[in-house]
Amino acid sequence: MQARDKFFSTLLMIRDSVSEQPTAQIGVIDVGERLDARSAERMKSKFKELARQGRSRHIIDMSRVDDLDSGGLATLISTLRAVREAGGSVHLVANSDRVTHILELTALTRLFKVYPSLQAALSSV
Repeated sequence: MQARDKFFSTLLMIRDSVSEQPTAQIGVIDVGERLDARSAERMKSKFKELARQGRSRHIIDMSRVDDLDSGGLATLISTLRAVREAGGSVHLVANSDRVTHILELTALTRLFKVYPSLQAALSSV
């Protein structure tokens, strides 16, 4: 089984265990200054922890990101897929022109709602 499949199956199992008590809490994940293949595991672990707590709505705070590579983009997509399959949602915060430009070039702005600040995301989610 691939690592991606293990991640999806874990989130689906978590969904089944918390679906009886939906919660309005929002999980905020600050990815720091880098979103790449190395930081992907930390982000996936955080999503699993938040899902165990019953949080189905998530915000990925990329406001401090200055290094975003293809591994980081792949992680965003796989995370979105897993969270949606578990009945949740993922929104992004990106205030850097560089990061926003990358998200637009890769058409990820079609998949994610992107907010300019954490406060804007929290008030809209």
